[in-house]
Amino acid sequence: MVEAGDRDPLLHAVALLRGARVLAVGHPEEGRRALADAIAAFDQLPLASHDRELLLMEAIWVGSTVDPSAAIDLFHRLSASQPFLPYRFAGVQLVQELAAQGLLEQAVSFLETAKLQAGAAGPVLRFADGHPDLQARALRAELEHLHTAEPWPIPARSYELFGEYFTLLPDSEQRLDRMLPAIEAGPDEEIGATYPKAQFRSRRQWHLFQLLRVIRAYKPASFVGDLVARYPEFARAVAAYPDGKPSRPAVSYPPAWNTPRFLDQQLADAQACFAADVGAGHAGPRLLWPSCMRYRTAFWHIGRVMGDAGAKRLGEVPDHDFALLASIELAAGALQLPEYNGIRRS
Repeated sequence: MVEAGDRDPLLHAVALLRGARVLAVGHPEEGRRALADAIAAFDQLPLASHDRELLLMEAIWVGSTVDPSAAIDLFHRLSASQPFLPYRFAGVQLVQELAAQGLLEQAVSFLETAKLQAGAAGPVLRFADGHPDLQARALRAELEHLHTAEPWPIPARSYELFGEYFTLLPDSEQRLDRMLPAIEAGPDEEIGATYPKAQFRSRRQWHLFQLLRVIRAYKPASFVGDLVARYPEFARAVAAYPDGKPSRPAVSYPPAWNTPRFLDQQLADAQACFAADVGAGHAGPRLLWPSCMRYRTAFWHIGRVMGDAGAKRLGEVPDHDFALLASIELAAGALQLPEYNGIRRS
């Protein structure tokens, strides 16, 4: 990061940002200081407003593990000026990190004050098991998404969480009575929702299935029977999952992702992307080029699989600045920190 500061202020700021999560593993205070310095640098640099916002949105994600309080402040600062940009994704990551660290009250308070995408309460509902009051507050905050006129978010995840945790709320029956007419009267878009034993192409039928456990709790069997008679996809899903709780396979890296061939392909894809970027003549900072993110992702995988030995492949990166940032992701992968592809211009 010292090397970056000697060459380019933007490179130095981005290196501070990306390096903050690596520093925080063994030296939390140094990680927090690097994050604060990066945010201050972004504010001072002569960047286009869109580029600055993209970089600060990435800072929210980094801050979710390095300094959650700073990340919350930054989230509110950005969402206040641009409430409809996808800062909410970074906010969901922030909720998850707060809950995972046991900062449940902080996570719930953030849910109650921030505008986040559907499903944001999921991490709190899982990690706060044994704290029904906090879970109930989180679920109420989640369901506020269903009463907004904004096109974002699609409420599927909210229905799913309500279907799983509805017993936390004393007014769940009344909420169901409001949801059902809205679902049946609303537009029925074509979707592609797949479970191991059921598939949905109808958004309406999918949402009804997500609420099956609530419907069974408060409605007579004849009500479910009527839905089964009218909606064939719903009927097939109910036959496969009578309790309304389909199991989902665990997500893990496939074995092929640990092979030299996979790592070679990651680098080849990054190199092809770099050639395309050079030919495209992008405006704005090169560090926001898609190929810069591709190299960083590739070296996160290389670090994950090869550890520090993967540093020998940094010589394959054709741009010195990209190689510097890739070396930080190499370290993150070697430490088994989570993957993050970053923010870039499309």
